[in-house]
Amino acid sequence: MNIITENFSYKVTFKGGKELLIEGHKGLSEYSLNQIVVRVRGGRLLILGEQLEITEINNEELLIKGVINQIGVEK
Repeated sequence: MNIITENFSYKVTFKGGKELLIEGHKGLSEYSLNQIVVRVRGGRLLILGEQLEITEINNEELLIKGVINQIGVEK
């Protein structure tokens, strides 16, 4: 199942529970195997899981792979 969430400044695509694509990010705040915090316009995205790995990152996109258990937004 694919889930796409989009607002005016970033887009999140969740693919099959093991891959998360974030477009329009503003960088990382925290990064560990169990938690990644990504800065976005207006707040931060909190990704919780297991064996999380950033497999691709550039100025626009960030791709996270691993067992993704929870995605939250902090303002």
